[in-house]
Amino acid sequence: EELKQAWNEFIQSLEQAPSASSSGRKQIPFPSSIKPNMQLRVESSMGMAMFHSEYDPAATTTTASFFSSSFKQKSTPNKKKTLLLAYIKDQNGNILGAGSKEDLYALSKENNNDGDLILRFSIVKDESISITACALYEAIDDDDDDDEGERDNREEGDCEPIYVYTQLL
Repeated sequence: EELKQAWNEFIQSLEQAPSASSSGRKQIPFPSSIKPNMQLRVESSMGMAMFHSEYDPAATTTTASFFSSSFKQKSTPNKKKTLLLAYIKDQNGNILGAGSKEDLYALSKENNNDGDLILRFSIVKDESISITACALYEAIDDDDDDDEGERDNREEGDCEPIYVYTQLL
């Protein structure tokens, strides 16, 4: 119960982090190439969401990237990104499951899945109407220079967006 409360508080503060255009962190749809695959077993109230551990925005052209192009210029354009954390919430904002990249179950790369990661969650039977998969990715620092603080040197509001995908039950 303490862990669940800690995740709730952390996610609430994450979503309320200021962005350049509003009082909360920008939330945009997942690019189609990395949209999570969500499956649910209603009879057991258990589900899973499969997230991509990494993605390359330079190789992705989507409606979401078109609409967020001005945001991407301030963020980290065309840099390969790695998953930091993922979470699932219901239509009321209740956190159903959450974990950092290290917490998620990793599938082997042998089956051509590019190192996908699985987050398990449970729904509230007869209450959950929809679920939303959310993920935060961060740019991978390609150069070996000790360029610490790149994240800290961004202007206020120049933070990575939270990617979201909602599925009706």
